[in-house]
Order: sequence, then structure tokens, then C-alpha cells
Amino acid sequence: MSVAASRISSLVRRVAIACAATPLTLASQSVGPMPDLLLSVQWGTQADSVLAHAAAAGWEFLRIDEDSDYVFRTVLRGQEAVVFASFSREGLTRLEAALTPQPVNEFTYRQLTDTLAKVYGPAALSTNGDEGLRPARGMIAAIAWPGVLMGLRRDGWISLIFTCPESSPVLPAPRGRLAVLRT
Repeated sequence: MSVAASRISSLVRRVAIACAATPLTLASQSVGPMPDLLLSVQWGTQADSVLAHAAAAGWEFLRIDEDSDYVFRTVLRGQEAVVFASFSREGLTRLEAALTPQPVNEFTYRQLTDTLAKVYGPAALSTNGDEGLRPARGMIAAIAWPGVLMGLRRDGWISLIFTCPESSPVLPAPRGRLAVLRT
């Protein structure tokens, strides 16, 4: 194994170990457990345990997709949702929920934003403020915290993604948010 490959392998192991010790319901800057949006399991939880938690929560397991993600159907905030759980050899690394298009999704997006802000504090990035940030093509709005990304798509879908905070990229800070991120 080359030195570079060895260093990458070592980094991947350290991130996996850090993720395994980090509760899924907490992000780096969180102040408490995630409200009843997604499963309360630890990062690094093995697939069989996630399946058991999902079944206990009433989630329907659909399949393992072509990317090896476990796919579930459930109801979040009164709306149908599809949830994808991603795993590495060390266990759970990401959960992504896609809430189906509904006439109330803009309202639901704002409610979810408020809920996440209560748990994680002020967003690191948001297209809702005066920083001049625009959402990606196909999106109406987007907001992010370390380890959490949410977007409202033009087709009405809401995407909510949770990743192990230690493996999440550092978010750039728009000028208006620098003071918030330093506290």
C-alpha cells in the first residue's frame, strides 16, 4: 500500500470511528436531541439494528437500491416520505428523507426550518436571508447546518439530509453569519 493510500485509509478509519461515537440525533453544534423527524440511532449503527429501529417506528422497508442504500417508506410530519439510509463498513453514515410534493410543502419547509433551528441554532447557510445566496437550479430554497442540509425543490419535494457531522464538509460562512458561527 502506498503512503498516500495508507493515509487515506487511516483518515477514513478515524472518521468512521468518530461517526460511530456521534449520535445521529446530534450535530456538532446541537443543543439537544433531534425532534421526532428521523430515527434516534447512533452514527455507525449497523444495518440490522437500523432495520429494527425503523420497523419499531412503523417504517416500511422497501428494498436495497442500486447504491446499496436501504429504502424505507414512512410518514414525517403528516406527509408521506421516502427515506434512504447509507452505510459504510462501519455502519450508518447518512439519512436522507424526501417528503412527497403536497400543496402545503412551503409551509412544511418553514416549519422544519424552525424545528431544525431550535435544535441546531442559526443556520450556517441559508437562501432565506439577506446574504445574497441563491438556491441551486431546480430549488426554491435551501438551508444548511453542519451535518444537515434541507432544500425545497421547484417540483414540490422537500429533501432533508443528515450526515455524520465529522464527515461533513466545512460550510463556508457568508459575511453576515461569521459572528454567529464564532460563538
